[in-house]
Amino acid sequence: MGYTDTEHPVNPVGSVRTKALGGGGIFSLLRSPEAAFVLSYLTPLRLRLVWLAVLAFAVSALEGVRMVCILALLNWIIGGAAPAGMAGVLGFRFTLPFPQAWILPGTLAVVLIQEAVEYWQKHLAATAQRDLVERIRADSVERLLRMPLDYFTQTQSGASAYLVNS
Repeated sequence: MGYTDTEHPVNPVGSVRTKALGGGGIFSLLRSPEAAFVLSYLTPLRLRLVWLAVLAFAVSALEGVRMVCILALLNWIIGGAAPAGMAGVLGFRFTLPFPQAWILPGTLAVVLIQEAVEYWQKHLAATAQRDLVERIRADSVERLLRMPLDYFTQTQSGASAYLVNS
């Protein structure tokens, strides 16, 4: 039984909203004027955003490597056999692909590399956010400067501030 967008018996408001947004599912939102407006601000930052995604995957991979190093370190400290209380946590023999002398320095190196990558990720995100906010502020001020003087004499200052802040 097919329904049109305005006849759906369960969620008529959502159906009208979907029709107002152009129908066609979630990907139709990418063709909306709002999406074009947002993408116009994000396009200059696309290289940074790609690097942020790459760094997010790198941090996740380093987290896994760090856990393996910590398991090796704990196994080395315990001596290869887990105590009875830790049978669920370390109840297996962990074989090392490298000499035991490298466990502690390797763990520290992985932790330091992970922290450096996380620092770079946070720095990159902060600079991208700063540049985005600066660009939006500059465009807002430019738009206000292009408005006629009559707009400011006829409109209350609260309404103008609301438009700038929203």
